[in-house]
Amino acid sequence: MTQKHPNALPVLLMVLVLASFELLFFFPRFYLQEFLFVLAALVVGVWRVNSQPAFEKLRALIFWNFLIPVIFFYGTAFFWTLFLPSKIYAHLMGLFTAFFVFIYFRYLKMYFRAPIFYDEKTLINLSLFFGIFSLFFIYSTLMSAVLLLNFPLVLASLIYATVVLLVVYEYLWIVGVESIKSFIYGLVVAFAFLQFFWSLNFLPVDFFTLTFVMTIFFFVIIKIITFRFQEDDFSFQRIRKYIIIGLLMILLVFLTTRWR
Repeated sequence: MTQKHPNALPVLLMVLVLASFELLFFFPRFYLQEFLFVLAALVVGVWRVNSQPAFEKLRALIFWNFLIPVIFFYGTAFFWTLFLPSKIYAHLMGLFTAFFVFIYFRYLKMYFRAPIFYDEKTLINLSLFFGIFSLFFIYSTLMSAVLLLNFPLVLASLIYATVVLLVVYEYLWIVGVESIKSFIYGLVVAFAFLQFFWSLNFLPVDFFTLTFVMTIFFFVIIKIITFRFQEDDFSFQRIRKYIIIGLLMILLVFLTTRWR
């Protein structure tokens, strides 16, 4: 059955993700139930594509680590959609999220079941892609909740730092860094972003601008850390290039924003 329909599971999960976004308009009161149902389906999906025995799945980091990017990506995109001003944007977000969930599970299944056809950089690139968008969505969502729903800023900063920690940890792990080193670097980066979170909030700009700035910070920092563990890619010229590009992008964001 799996061989005849290799994309059956990715397609099913894609449909469930898309349906959860569409059902927000028809049954908005049940958004949490819809979210938890799809979240459980994603967990089962990672469990199903994992070819290890059941007991080994629970013990192995590989099962839990492969859950991080897709759960964060879907979860942050879903809750970000709740604050979008237009239904058309919400529809587009549903299509965007469902498509990349399909891509993720397609290549994850290939990683476990058909490694001969798997490109090792695919899941690495997807993890970075999911991490960048997850941090973009979570920061914007948390700040919207703080401003519109009086959500505690301290709690928002701790949630954001936790997401940063796990995103950095998972990405470094999939790149090939040892789990303990990945976790330590994740703690350091999370602490740094906790400081950014509080410091940047004092700037007289809207939080959407700060969302872009924080995302650019993350991209530059994670690339520099990755170069540290990849000897073939490690060079001060490449690090300088990313720092300059990041600073120019941040400068462009500040120049094009409306200051309060």
